[in-house]
Amino acid sequence: MGERAARTRTLIQMGGLVQKSGLAEALDVKAGCDLQADDDLKESAAILLGVFDHAAELLSSSESFTYRARWKKRGDRVFAGGEESRD
Repeated sequence: MGERAARTRTLIQMGGLVQKSGLAEALDVKAGCDLQADDDLKESAAILLGVFDHAAELLSSSESFTYRARWKKRGDRVFAGGEESRD
């Protein structure tokens, strides 16, 4: 697989995780929406980016092992149940 195709595959998979997590629904982002062009969704895009930025900060902290363990447990539960996490 070429580098560009591999990158695209990873980005698509990450988007699927955003959907499965319930973040898209929580921010009222529907399939086909353009987060960059739709002025009504720019706030949702900023919130989503803020969530990711905060998570990256926590994962880079000295306490990252705590967050990784907690979030992995939640992620495993969501994968196993096939439903979005709400707790």
